[in-house]
Amino acid sequence: MDNIEKGRCSAFAATSTSSYESEKEKEKQKEKQKEHEIEDEKKKEKDKVKEKEKEKKEKETEKKEKEKEKEKEKKEKEREKKEKEKEKEKKKGNEKERGRRISRKRKKKRKK
Repeated sequence: MDNIEKGRCSAFAATSTSSYESEKEKEKQKEKQKEHEIEDEKKKEKDKVKEKEKEKKEKETEKKEKEKEKEKEKKEKEREKKEKEKEKEKKKGNEKERGRRISRKRKKKRKK
């Protein structure tokens, strides 16, 4: 009977140690999985931060472009305004010259 009992005990011990080892393996795998999940979360957070930075940069560049365009429009308006003023001055000058010519003609007629 001793042999039979020993056989049972050794079989029980073998199964219990193998189940113990398998449980340890499972625990290790769970820990590794948790570590991977944590790493994935960290990566996601980093990606979010990078995306936000990209968006900020894009907004800044858009603002700069808008400002440049506004400045261009301002300059264009100023240039057009100056051109109109020059044209007005030209017209005034032409009118003065015309007036001079007319007065010269009148003088000539008077002399005759």
